[in-house]
Amino acid sequence: MQRRYEYSRFSAVIVSDTNVMALVFRFYSSSAKKWFQLAEVSRQFMQVIRQSWSRSSLTLRPTRKWKVPSPATMMGLYRLDLRSIGLALTNDNLAALVGLTSLRSLNVRNCSKITDLGIAKLSALHSLTALDLCSCDCITDTGLASLSVLTSLTALDLNFCHCITDTGLASLSVLTSLTELDLYHCYRITDTGLSSLSVLISLTGLNLSKCIYITDTGLASLLVLTSLTELGLRSCERILDGGIASLSCFSELRSLDLGYCKQITDTGAKCLSVLTNLQDLDLSGCRKITGTAIAALESALPANICFVLPSGETRESEMIARRWEEEEEELAETETEEEDDKTQEEMEEEMTRSMTRSATRSMAMTTRSMTRRSAARNY
Repeated sequence: MQRRYEYSRFSAVIVSDTNVMALVFRFYSSSAKKWFQLAEVSRQFMQVIRQSWSRSSLTLRPTRKWKVPSPATMMGLYRLDLRSIGLALTNDNLAALVGLTSLRSLNVRNCSKITDLGIAKLSALHSLTALDLCSCDCITDTGLASLSVLTSLTALDLNFCHCITDTGLASLSVLTSLTELDLYHCYRITDTGLSSLSVLISLTGLNLSKCIYITDTGLASLLVLTSLTELGLRSCERILDGGIASLSCFSELRSLDLGYCKQITDTGAKCLSVLTNLQDLDLSGCRKITGTAIAALESALPANICFVLPSGETRESEMIARRWEEEEEELAETETEEEDDKTQEEMEEEMTRSMTRSATRSMAMTTRSMTRRSAARNY
């Protein structure tokens, strides 16, 4: 008997052997409030999954031998998370994703064997809106150029992509739908590259932390990005008070990280008092800012701000403290659920091993039976 449930969570484990690939899918039913699992070997199961995972997400974790399922079995998939594959993921695996025309979110974080050749394969995924390439440090400007056709992208994470230069940033200027761009520790970027981003007027989040060659001139070229609500400039040690003064035009800023921008003094800090929408301000390690400037800032900025002082001390209002307590409680509940999931995952892995052994035995028995019948006929 078939039952229909609304699934809110979804996970998969792939166990691959020489001739058999077994899959275990786990669904969490919000209506029944419990996990269900489906397991099968062979194409029949793939047919079931193909019909049931429309608008669902898939996370893959590798075992000894693994492969990305064919696009025919993943039609309708819109979110794919491959970050746990890590070093096992290659350019050839990415080539297998070309047919996923409905894919909107792809995470290949920490898959450091991916090169420009693999990124070029992704240019066929025109529906992509979110792409995470964090720590894919073999990607160069050539790879970024191949992403310029993905005009639907709204979120791009290039965190720790060390080989990217100003040339690569220039190729991103056509992605005018971008709202979030993370360039953390892309230390080859200079003011010239920042000027290429000035056309991305839809940006609301920009992380330039540890882009150590950025100066006040580069910040001045970003003044047109008036929609910014989050800006990270941590450890950009060449930024001076003049660059901080230019930030006053970002009236919508809610989060600003200036930690370890060591050249900022009281003059620059006082310019931040006009940012009345700030909810998070980090000035840790800015040792040239004195207590006088800090006191002036605290009186000018909203009372509910989370304020990290140059000493590293955090000051927060009661409202922020309550919010953090609630988040900690939610995190504790999530950890409890994950522990339950781990137990379930162990059961799944045991079941998949059992399924693989059973399928292998069944194939061996079938082969022996056919051999006996053939011998009998010959006799």
